[in-house]
Amino acid sequence: MLKIPASEFQRHLGHCMDDALAQPLVITRRKREVLVLLAKDEYDRLKDLENHYTQQTLKQARKLARDVPGDFQGDTE
Repeated sequence: MLKIPASEFQRHLGHCMDDALAQPLVITRRKREVLVLLAKDEYDRLKDLENHYTQQTLKQARKLARDVPGDFQGDTE
């Protein structure tokens, strides 16, 4: 990943945008990593991955909940 100080990012926005199309660009402030600039396609890919993982986790949780005996499913009888 490329890193660039925020001051350089401001001066070279166009070039930084071009760089970020090829790989994520980390923007630093006072030597701390504060932002990541990445291509929209990469962002969409990561969001799709997150959504897939979330759906899989929900499916597993529902399956586990079905396997729990009735006394542990919140029955208050």
